Amino acid sequence: MKAFLKKHSPALLLLLFSLLAYGILIPWLGFYWDDWPMAWFAKTLGPSGFKEVLSSDRPFLMGIYMFTTSIVPMKPIYWQAFALLSRWLCGLSVYWALTKIWPDLKKQMLWVSILFTIFPGFKQQPIAIIYSNGFILLTSLFLSLGVMILAMETRGRKKVFLVIASVFLQLFTIFSTEYYAGLEFLRILIIWNKYSLDFRKFKIWFLTMFREYLPYGVGLLTFFIWRVYIFKFPTYHPVTLSKLSGGEYHPIIVFLNRIVQDVYLTIWQSWTEVFQFPNLTMIKGSSQFFYWALVLLLIPLAYLLLKNTFPVATINKKQNSLFVKYENQILIFAITAILFGAFPFWATNLPIQLTYPYDRFFLSLMFGSSLFLVYLIEKLFFSNTVKLACLSLLISFSIGAHFTNANVFRREWNIHNQFFWQLTWRVPDLQENTLLLSETFPLTFSSDNSLTAPLNWIYDTSNDHDPLKYMMMFTDIRLGSTLPDLNPGTQIIKNYRSTEFIGTTDQIVGFFYTTDACLRILDPEQSHNDPLIPESMDDIIDLSDPYRIRSEDPATPLGMDETIFGKEPAHGWCYFYQKADLARQYKDWAVILDIEKQVADQQLKAKAGSEYLPFSEAYAATGDWEKAVKYIQKAYTMDKQLEKRLCKELSRYQLEFSDPDAGNPILESEMDLLDCP
Repeated sequence: MKAFLKKHSPALLLLLFSLLAYGILIPWLGFYWDDWPMAWFAKTLGPSGFKEVLSSDRPFLMGIYMFTTSIVPMKPIYWQAFALLSRWLCGLSVYWALTKIWPDLKKQMLWVSILFTIFPGFKQQPIAIIYSNGFILLTSLFLSLGVMILAMETRGRKKVFLVIASVFLQLFTIFSTEYYAGLEFLRILIIWNKYSLDFRKFKIWFLTMFREYLPYGVGLLTFFIWRVYIFKFPTYHPVTLSKLSGGEYHPIIVFLNRIVQDVYLTIWQSWTEVFQFPNLTMIKGSSQFFYWALVLLLIPLAYLLLKNTFPVATINKKQNSLFVKYENQILIFAITAILFGAFPFWATNLPIQLTYPYDRFFLSLMFGSSLFLVYLIEKLFFSNTVKLACLSLLISFSIGAHFTNANVFRREWNIHNQFFWQLTWRVPDLQENTLLLSETFPLTFSSDNSLTAPLNWIYDTSNDHDPLKYMMMFTDIRLGSTLPDLNPGTQIIKNYRSTEFIGTTDQIVGFFYTTDACLRILDPEQSHNDPLIPESMDDIIDLSDPYRIRSEDPATPLGMDETIFGKEPAHGWCYFYQKADLARQYKDWAVILDIEKQVADQQLKAKAGSEYLPFSEAYAATGDWEKAVKYIQKAYTMDKQLEKRLCKELSRYQLEFSDPDAGNPILESEMDLLDCP
């Protein structure tokens, strides 16, 4: 066992740090962003369906999705674990490839691999389906580099086999995603380092370089020809310098300024931001305590593990001189990896940022950043103790930052699931070709495109793929484009990869959701003058048709799989409000009065004043005016801004439920108290 641990200590150390960085909150994470569409396509079409799904923008990516969705069950916990595994394997492939390039520097190359594995600038690890596949592709790239080095050290048939394997891995990576194409230029440096330049034998040296690089150069050239001239640019397009508007500055100055900023972001700010301790409004109570416990325990643990993985006594005495020997190579490698890694995003003018969603572009920059940081540590500090202390701080706070980040994703998953549970309580069934429309939504890591997938997962129990039965849109990003306008009868056509939604603005159910209150289904007769709902949503309220909601439970149970959406929450206030609001819509007053008794027995309170109105209306409809007014008063006490809305409710009660000839002193008295016109 001791021999096994010693032999595999780098791999085990990488695994430990991966588990600490990404594994702690796995049971409480879910699907985010493009995870949801991919999960839904896998459910409705099966793995083979990705041929059609990805044909429009990344046709060669279908292979990896077909493979991974075949072996990983479509449950968040499995995909989160798989994403962790792929991140660890990627770090391991980096270590393996680097020790092939610099076999004398195993200690430093392990440091690079650890920093690469827990790189804090990339924060989208919980988006598990997308980035588990992304890290598999990056693993493929580093395996290709390592196999290429083995091929250079081999002769005969074995060399041919290794070259073929390396080229296959190269093509698999770059044809699947253009993110990593810039890192291909590291091959030239690797071959250059292998065959040192000798001007006395320049011709032999050049021919050797050319021969070794030829198969990979042909592969890269083939990719560029395919991407630029055949497949072209279905998504992001290259820009010329003239399009980089810099106001009074020349475009070249603007471009160079961007390079400097992005390099600074990559090699410095992405690391130093982990020392900006968690905002207390984001991490409270037990989470804050756990963060600090994790970081403070990790600092000495990381130091001891790093020290004992490659003990000083076992390190070659020439270690420092060996690093000096290779330091220029390492610096050139790091700079090349950063500049060429960023080039695809500079060419398409995509911003590289430390915030969602643009932190994903650090996928191709993590390697260069980690390599440069180790170079910097080796250059700045002579003492091995100081080096290890510096690394331990970086590792510990980076892992702490990943915990903080995962906790944000965990909380968002809770909001996500609370929304869909409330939706199914309020909307037990929904007519096909319905567009769920709102102005915005309180999620960061999921757009309306993302949420369309779980919407169909739940309501399209036929599991049919085409046409798309339901769509979700937010006007703050769709109005004027996919959603042309908010006029009645406007046609809406939205492509959803291999399927399409076709509807009109006459088939809308509007909604409003905030974490401060219960979900609201918008009703033109009920939702105006509600201070909870922004006035900017008045047009959506007018278009909303709540009668597209079927009041009865569907014959086929909704697809609320608890292994995905979590267990149904305890039936608190929002559950009873949704059921009461549904009953109000269909004027089922007896149901509301029964719900009111349950609410009273449990002493539940509304989250917003207007949530009391279904109960007020039910009592008004059944002639119990004192209780109807009691709920009006409770609503007003909770929110004084409801005055205008409550006056309209009281006026409606007079017209619909009261005898206009007899008068209603209770209603009239309440209207006087509210100073209703």
